[in-house]
Amino acid sequence: MTPTDSDGELIEASSDEATETARDPTARVGPGAPAGTQLARAGVPGALFDDQGMADTFGRYLVRQRLGAGGMGVVYEAYDPDLAREVALKLVNVAAWDHVAALDEAKALAKLSHPNVVPIYDVGLERDRVYLVMELVRGNTLRLWPEGRKLRGNHPIVAV
Repeated sequence: MTPTDSDGELIEASSDEATETARDPTARVGPGAPAGTQLARAGVPGALFDDQGMADTFGRYLVRQRLGAGGMGVVYEAYDPDLAREVALKLVNVAAWDHVAALDEAKALAKLSHPNVVPIYDVGLERDRVYLVMELVRGNTLRLWPEGRKLRGNHPIVAV
């Protein structure tokens, strides 16, 4: 999966950029902060990665790399050593006073079972952050998906 910023633009980051981003003060912005392009590009690596870009743990999960970000939070590729599987770890952007509501919503989402909905394996609160652990689904971004596809009547699909 190719990481994108909050506007859906592809982010190409070299290891030098990742190290510089880890030193960026916007990377340490806490829950409830506006999720603009700067915050999405920062991806909160300061909270999860050291200055060398080495993986850190978040709860029981070993964080490997940032996959993308948007208005609802930042998603990382992670590894669950207890169940020996790769997962997607989403840190949700919510203010401290909204933690209970966010956790309740995450628990409700975890009860869903449908072929078109990514399963949620775990939800919780760690380091004052609400998180969701989901199946890691590899593929293109939704912005790239419509390329070359047409609706009925041969009208191209346009990503907005």
